[in-house]
Amino acid sequence: MSSTTSASSANPGRSALAAYRALPARAGWGYLIATSLGRLPLSMMPLAILTLATASTGSIALAGVAAAAAAVGEAIGAPTGGALSDRFGQRPVLLTGVVLNVGFAVAFVATIADAPDLLIVALAGATGLSLPQVGPLSRVRWMAMSGDDLSAAFAFEGVTDEVV
Repeated sequence: MSSTTSASSANPGRSALAAYRALPARAGWGYLIATSLGRLPLSMMPLAILTLATASTGSIALAGVAAAAAAVGEAIGAPTGGALSDRFGQRPVLLTGVVLNVGFAVAFVATIADAPDLLIVALAGATGLSLPQVGPLSRVRWMAMSGDDLSAAFAFEGVTDEVV
């Protein structure tokens, strides 16, 4: 299929708009909203760590290292989370990731003012490592539940990723 194929190519008598309108019926508004909001930490975590660490420690260098540790943690955690999801399913991996991520983020915020530099970097890295990969896991779910609306579902995913 070419990249210009419309969302309704699987069903030529149906408009692309109808395929997009079908998504809430397939997945539910709760799912659409949750997966949209669930992507926010992925883009905001390194920026938040950089900003908080700079303001709390006064060191741009330390803040940069902490933000880089969070980004490296995300890069390691994403395929690890995918492999764990393949083995144990999405729900336990996402729920565990949320609990760990919130715990590490709270620990980072609570200790940033007085913590040694190494602890700041380690907590930032652990925060990135434990970040739940909502977007990729959502795309996998769409493959199972979207039927003829897969192109529209992936278009929704792409738009959501860009907006977030």
